[in-house]
Amino acid sequence: MTGIWETTTPTGVEGLSIVAHGAADAQTLAKVSVQVRVFRRSGRLQQWGWFSAGDEVLTGGRLVIRGALLGSLDATRDRSGPLTYDVAFDAPAQRWVGTIEENGVRRNVVLTRPQSSRSDRCVPFCGTWEHVNQLMLRRFHVARSSDGALVAWMDTASRILTSPPMPQSHGFGAEVEVVELSANRLRLTEARFTCCPTSYEGNVSIDGREWLTIVTPGKGMPVGDDLGNSNATFRRID
Repeated sequence: MTGIWETTTPTGVEGLSIVAHGAADAQTLAKVSVQVRVFRRSGRLQQWGWFSAGDEVLTGGRLVIRGALLGSLDATRDRSGPLTYDVAFDAPAQRWVGTIEENGVRRNVVLTRPQSSRSDRCVPFCGTWEHVNQLMLRRFHVARSSDGALVAWMDTASRILTSPPMPQSHGFGAEVEVVELSANRLRLTEARFTCCPTSYEGNVSIDGREWLTIVTPGKGMPVGDDLGNSNATFRRID
């Protein structure tokens, strides 16, 4: 349910980015915090707003956001909205279905994963990339949107073992900034609103199964974190 969900509009794309963080034991994810970013993108113009949501979004599969006002980095642009999203998760079809209401006009909406009509536009970056070491699992989901933009989100899970066992932290759906540097070179950077964003940059292997990255920790990150200034090989798992 987490990550980026969107639909194509006459001028671009719009949708939701759902992020969840929590602690987990062997059976359940508990103490969950859920944030939702409502966004619109038309060419280089992006508008968005962040909103808190309860964990019932994950357990009940329904999300309602009322009166969302979307701003942008361009102060000369008027805010859009207010928007009201009322959507439910269709698990078998893997999509959010419902309505968007804006300025008193309600319309139906179906939000799916970002997808381009041309599969060749996704090669070689699109897919799910995973790196696992003794301390942390990192998983990037990279996709090409219908407007041509490359987008990504990230899942993490700590792997620290203690005695007795303690809940481990998990994160799902955190947005990642994407830069295509060349036909087979990609840079992913944890979103700017995080404390100390780390970047991952490197080439995709010739067979398309590995992404060989140089990891640059964010400012202030301890040198002794699980990656440090090092190389990391992410492997395609889908």
